Amino acid sequence: MLLRKPLPLWINVSVFAGAIAMIPLAGPLGRRPVSTPRTLTELAERLSRCMPSLHVVQQFPGRPECPMWVCARPQSREQIWGLIRAAERGHQWHGVVYCERMGPSWVVEAEDEFIRNNWGCYGMRVGPFVLFGDPDLLQRIRHVMLDYES
Repeated sequence: MLLRKPLPLWINVSVFAGAIAMIPLAGPLGRRPVSTPRTLTELAERLSRCMPSLHVVQQFPGRPECPMWVCARPQSREQIWGLIRAAERGHQWHGVVYCERMGPSWVVEAEDEFIRNNWGCYGMRVGPFVLFGDPDLLQRIRHVMLDYES
């Protein structure tokens, strides 16, 4: 019977350490980058997939590309219809974000300047979308729109 001599300990430790060092690098391989949604329908689908606890309320039911509200808890259209998009009314938007897609005549730079000067932390633009509402919920939505899909 032929007995093999084991590899030296330093070789085993080196191989193990190298394998461990590769784990953080392999993490992103299991995730695929996604593009920013292009339509409100795509955005609503991504939100329902990544953040199923949110509720989407269309401004005009039956018209999927019309503006929508994203709510942290169930709300009727009537409950949120009267919310005014103004920084001084931002406190009324707790748990609610309004979202619309920019139209073809909108000027991105002008919209960004308007958001910065008038809405502050209550507004943002991500890709072709303009959003207004709860700053915490805005950041959660932004993360879903721009981050990797799990």
